[in-house]
Amino acid sequence: MITETRMTIPEIIQSTGLPLAPRVHDVCTSLAKHRVCVLRADPGSGKSTLMPLALMSESAFSGGRILMLEPRRIAALASAHRMANLLGEEPGKRIAFSVRLEHRGCRDSRVEVVTEGMLTRRIQGGSGLDGVSVLVFDEFHERSVHADLALALALDLRRIRPDLAILLMSATMDTARIAAFLSETEGFTVPVVDCPGRPYPVKITHRPLPLRSRVGDEAAVVIAEEFASTGGDALAFFPGRREIDDAAAILKRMDNLGKVDIRTLHGSLPLAEQKRAIALGEAGRRKIILSTNVAETSLTVEGVDLVIDTGFVRLERYHQASGMDRLSLEKASLQSADQRAGRAGRLGPGRCVRLWSPDDPRPTNTEPEILRTELSSLVLDCALWGARKIADLPWLDPPGSFAWDSAVSLLSALGAVFLDGSSENQGSPVLSGVTERGKKMASLGVSPRLAAIVLDGETRRLPALACATAAALSDRDGSFLRGDADFRRRLALLRGDHSELSESAASGINPGTLEPWRRRTGEIAADLLSRLKRHGFDVPAASALFDWTASEEHLVGELLASGFPDLVGRRQASGAFRFPSGREARVDGPLSGEDWIVAAEADAGERSGIVRLCAPLSRDSAERALAPLLVLERHTDWFGLSPRLVLTRRAGRLVLGELREACPLSDLPAAMAALLATDSLSVLPWGSGSSSPSRLLERIRFWTASHSAQGGNSNSDSGIASGFEAPDAASWTDSALMAEAAEWLGPFLKAAPTSGSGAVIDEAGLRDALRHRLGWKGAAAIESLVPEHLKTPAGSNRAVDYSSGEPVVEVRIQEVFGLAETPRILGLPVVLRLLSPGSRPLQTTKDLGSFWRGTWTEIRKEMRGRYPRHYWPEDPLVAEPTTRAKPRQK
Repeated sequence: MITETRMTIPEIIQSTGLPLAPRVHDVCTSLAKHRVCVLRADPGSGKSTLMPLALMSESAFSGGRILMLEPRRIAALASAHRMANLLGEEPGKRIAFSVRLEHRGCRDSRVEVVTEGMLTRRIQGGSGLDGVSVLVFDEFHERSVHADLALALALDLRRIRPDLAILLMSATMDTARIAAFLSETEGFTVPVVDCPGRPYPVKITHRPLPLRSRVGDEAAVVIAEEFASTGGDALAFFPGRREIDDAAAILKRMDNLGKVDIRTLHGSLPLAEQKRAIALGEAGRRKIILSTNVAETSLTVEGVDLVIDTGFVRLERYHQASGMDRLSLEKASLQSADQRAGRAGRLGPGRCVRLWSPDDPRPTNTEPEILRTELSSLVLDCALWGARKIADLPWLDPPGSFAWDSAVSLLSALGAVFLDGSSENQGSPVLSGVTERGKKMASLGVSPRLAAIVLDGETRRLPALACATAAALSDRDGSFLRGDADFRRRLALLRGDHSELSESAASGINPGTLEPWRRRTGEIAADLLSRLKRHGFDVPAASALFDWTASEEHLVGELLASGFPDLVGRRQASGAFRFPSGREARVDGPLSGEDWIVAAEADAGERSGIVRLCAPLSRDSAERALAPLLVLERHTDWFGLSPRLVLTRRAGRLVLGELREACPLSDLPAAMAALLATDSLSVLPWGSGSSSPSRLLERIRFWTASHSAQGGNSNSDSGIASGFEAPDAASWTDSALMAEAAEWLGPFLKAAPTSGSGAVIDEAGLRDALRHRLGWKGAAAIESLVPEHLKTPAGSNRAVDYSSGEPVVEVRIQEVFGLAETPRILGLPVVLRLLSPGSRPLQTTKDLGSFWRGTWTEIRKEMRGRYPRHYWPEDPLVAEPTTRAKPRQK
């Protein structure tokens, strides 16, 4: 009711008796002097009502309009009506408001209350907020992404408009931190005005829920009991609509509540429904309002003296790994709890019952949206402002680099921005500018994804369908359909086709209950069509908002894919759908059997996601949508040493198809290097014979190790050309050979005759590769310096084993008769393992001369008796004759 008044504005302010009234002049004076100020005042102290009125009467700001940012639509309307009521007039004169789809004001309006997106659009308008003298950020503790962006833009604007004043207000914000940030940005100490004092006391008690069943069910019992002990109305806070519906269903069945209205309040309700939820009830009827945190701040609800707080909140968080948002049920912060309690003491003493233990640990503040939500709208606004990097704007809390980069990539895929393609920007995507399409998207007043759908719909000559699709997705799903994610069913309901409801007796949905949702969707769709028309597009009349055919409805998947290309999913063998991010999610309803879908609303979940709204896609449509993400990957599968080339078409981590064929020779070096890096050198055909590649590698490593141990003198007396150096030991380790496999092994690989058959290298090829790596001088030197065989006095060639790091030769003792001293290789004595004629070990020695002079006599005696047919000279330096008479037979 409007009360006519002839008082001045200062008199009106003082007449309210609100706690802030005596301090408004201090705030105005401080803001007039410094142009930036922080105000902290308790809930219900009058911030949202008194400060704008005081500023409009302050001479320092008389030349301009006061713009106040109010985070929520219902709170913005309530604030504007309260101020207008105090002035004895209706909103639209000195007090104006602008919320989505509703504006009331005139040229002479001095105070205008706007919601978040509206303020950003005003700042972006290009006029530098001409005609505006003060920006007021109310309830700044809520820290929405729009409020943080608007503050960053406003602070940046003050570089060219130092006369623009900024006032930040809240009951529960961290004033010290915010003032320190503003002081650093502005270059002077920003003042803080603190105004303690609630209008009325609020008694707080705790009554923890057992939490053995659903929160809504348990809270309903407490609400009924506490409501019976109070004479006024009650406001109960829940985390979401699901819990509200549970509690409402139980309360409506209770007979002991008397004449009471059970009302629900949440952001997905049309604005008119939200207004009715907080309006005064009929005489003699009390009310219980079940609300989300939409009623947490800047809202006085007539008659409420009891607040019941479940202590939970459902927050949206951006899941980086999947690119999806995730609704997370969390404990409400102490900051939030204080705001909720304050609703009980706005009009008189009140009570707040908290349904948790006082010892329950809780966060102090609610994490800002800018650190936990998807940022494509913010990044597009920054790009329009000319800010291409995070550091280009002053942020209270800078956006996370991963979330920023993800938003830039999405905007690029939607055709909204240009990217900087210069060579120094090969890491994260870097903004270069905004495309014409991006400018049109920003002007549509919806998220970039939904704007892309609207523009694509106009191109396809389906503007009504596209605008209705974007409108339905811009709000929570109000169709009441459950257990079926098919978005086409929502469109059918908007079109007026209720056949599916009538066919499903279990749905329990009355077509009449859909009307608020249908009306709200129609209002947003009409606004989108009018915005399209301003760009010169041919759009249908408002009467044809939902005028499309059922066959056109089936094209909605292609429209959705234009805004959600990264949420095109393919059904996997498990039944879940995989998206380019690699994340998988299940779909409820008949669409769970489709091969391809595009998700318009999905919850990433903890381990696997849930698709809440989607539409089917043909394979061709899916691949067209995924085209910007498509890459062709080549990799090689190995079957032993037989390769097979696999060509994989992939969009992110979503595989679209594979083709297998013979691996071309040109791919083999890199493929072999990758195989060795994974499976080590052991996969190569090393063999085990005396001339095998493994023996050659052992000889090379012996050479390099001896060369290092002897200070580089291992080539002495070898006859090798002067200046030749032995290879570096480090270049012949396993890691070095694997790292350089493509270079030394590649030229010796051979293509398999058919895919998956025939090894690409054999022992001979591997040996040649090792020799080639040595070089022709090295290959010649190793034969002289590190021989493969040792020639005995008997004329036999015995293989030298270098695997232990020293040369070892196994030889029958008769073959070394005539050899006075142990042979040496690179200065090291050969380890001789002397064997009997039956190849049994007799002696291992590095000093053959000492052996002849020592234990040989005893061994000779024993061996002569055991092997009388063999040559056992008394003097071992006398080699066995090549021909000699056979031993005399006994």
